[in-house]
Formats: sequence, structure tokens, C-alpha cells
Amino acid sequence: MSTTVQVILITALVLGLVALVFGLVHLWNTRVEGTEREKRIDGFFDRLSDRFFDR
Repeated sequence: MSTTVQVILITALVLGLVALVFGLVHLWNTRVEGTEREKRIDGFFDRLSDRFFDR
């Protein structure tokens, strides 16, 4: 496989991951924000943070 093909594939992978993150953020903002589910998820991460990072 040539270097050019490798660069194109890596670029496509990175751009795909960026698009996935933007899609997840959009989904969060439209479906989850302000709901009971958000409160439960937020509480979970608060407990994780307190357990590992609040020393």
C-alpha cells in the first residue's frame, strides 16, 4: 500500500471520528438535554469524579 493511500485512509478515519463526535453532541443537545436521563448520567459521572479525582 502506498504512502498516499495510507494518508488518505488515516485522514478519512480521523474525519469520520470527528463527524461521529459532532453527531453525538447534536443528538445529546436535541434528545437528552434537560431530561431525567441527563440527570442520571450527570449523577453517575459526578460519583465517578468524586471517587477518583476528589482527593
